[in-house]
Amino acid sequence: HTPRSPPDAVYTAHTPSTGSSARRAHHITSHHIAPSSAMNKARLVGLLFAAVVVLQTPMIKFGSDKARPFTPITTVAAQLVLTIPDAPDAPGDPGDAVRALLFPGEVLWGAWDAYVCATSDRACTAGERAWVPQWDSFVSVKDLQGHDRRLTRVFGNKKPQILAGSFFAVAGSVVAAIRGNAGTLGIFSVVMILWPLLATAGVQPQLGLLVYAALAWHTMSITRAANNRKTRAKAAAKDKRRKEAEAAEAVAAASSAPSPGRPRQWLGASTSTTP
Repeated sequence: HTPRSPPDAVYTAHTPSTGSSARRAHHITSHHIAPSSAMNKARLVGLLFAAVVVLQTPMIKFGSDKARPFTPITTVAAQLVLTIPDAPDAPGDPGDAVRALLFPGEVLWGAWDAYVCATSDRACTAGERAWVPQWDSFVSVKDLQGHDRRLTRVFGNKKPQILAGSFFAVAGSVVAAIRGNAGTLGIFSVVMILWPLLATAGVQPQLGLLVYAALAWHTMSITRAANNRKTRAKAAAKDKRRKEAEAAEAVAAASSAPSPGRPRQWLGASTSTTP
């Protein structure tokens, strides 16, 4: 007895072509490399955005070199000490939370002042010559409340917009340091700060404001690009699942259909031939 071969549809195997394997390898490689590069770029921009805010980069000057320039984090700190009583004979204590908020920027600018004092002949105070500011004395309630009164005098009824932009900026810097991008908070802060600035006389925009606006826009662009990539990836995955389901249905239909011109036989079936 010579066994006959079962139908070809039962033992059909799919062998991918070389071109298909190359395309799949290229797709996998590009899928894993491109997001990593974009993630590193977003993280770098986010950290720069947070550094501009936390390190008290001057954004607006009020016409006097001695006056504290406008920075979002200084404005937020000034709002936190408005209710603290302060008198010449009984100075108020801003608290450790306000000191922690302002200390990184004070360290940077304190080191700069100390360097200028060490390399020039100008008369400097003991505080200006210190490379690291004293924790208990580098900021005072009087100074911060004076900064708030200066904002009121300069911006008038536009001050609430400046305050809102400052809080958005500080919140955006925290989000940027954690997630790598400030999202819409950065753009909102730029709009809220620039709008009253354009309608106010007697203020001098600084380079830090331009850098801050550029970083805020860049983080927004990175966020939009990341959302577009996620949308495309979801659409591609959905299309892949649909094609795999269609292919599985086609294979199931082909395997269940009988071969034309011969009776249907199952795997392992055999027939005998007449000797």
